[in-house]
Amino acid sequence: MVLDKTNRLIEARTHVESTFYKMHIERALTASDRNLVGWEPKCMACGITDRDIRRAAVRNSSPCHLLVPCSACCMTFYCCTAHQEATQGLHTSAISPKVRSQCQVNQEVRADVKLVDITARGGAGSFCWAPGRTKEFWSSVKVLGWEDEFATDLKGHFGLPETVPLGPWIRGASTALSMPMSILWALEMLNGADKHWTQKSALTIHIMGAYQSEAVSGQIFEEILHRLPEVKTLNLVLCGPQISQISPPLSSGQAMDMETCPECQHKRRKRA
Repeated sequence: MVLDKTNRLIEARTHVESTFYKMHIERALTASDRNLVGWEPKCMACGITDRDIRRAAVRNSSPCHLLVPCSACCMTFYCCTAHQEATQGLHTSAISPKVRSQCQVNQEVRADVKLVDITARGGAGSFCWAPGRTKEFWSSVKVLGWEDEFATDLKGHFGLPETVPLGPWIRGASTALSMPMSILWALEMLNGADKHWTQKSALTIHIMGAYQSEAVSGQIFEEILHRLPEVKTLNLVLCGPQISQISPPLSSGQAMDMETCPECQHKRRKRA
């Protein structure tokens, strides 16, 4: 409740400032202008910015002390010690054991951005990974935790030492892996105690509203084969009005065989 009031105060202050700039430059603000004003670092307690502090220092001929970031996350700022102490509880205290604090979330965001930057500089594009192993038998995905299920394979694939936090890697991998894992979860929930669908020789799955994410990350759906060892052929049907905007052959509506891992090739398992 207090944090919501603080946010509304800062939003109102940003709106007033944006209106002032719009009147001063005599034109509507562009998206870049709005981002510059809206995302500028502000004191968490009062919403004051570095520009406000500099203007006040010039006006009053006083020393200029700029905003100080939180030493832990570096994404929350304070204009003075009093305001930091006043909002410290809101920033660092978790609402419940299952809900992380604002400071913790900020730290995770910075770690995620750093991983994205590392993969982009390495020319790998968006981080997309799935384990290469094949399960010996089907097991429920209803109670799985991301780290419990994928941490060992992830560390082994990238050679990550024990000291490296896995959070950014798990969250990065889950972006694409959530597609096949959600499909498996939905099939399991839909069929209940009936496991016949896991034993089919061929499995056809229609993906509604498919577009770039499903097409670009097509290789990730092999995780379905890897978790259903009795399935020999996996057919994915991408359905959606935007499919025609994707480059051929996907936009042609024709079937396209997809490459599988060496183990699946050896067992003559196919994916299309």
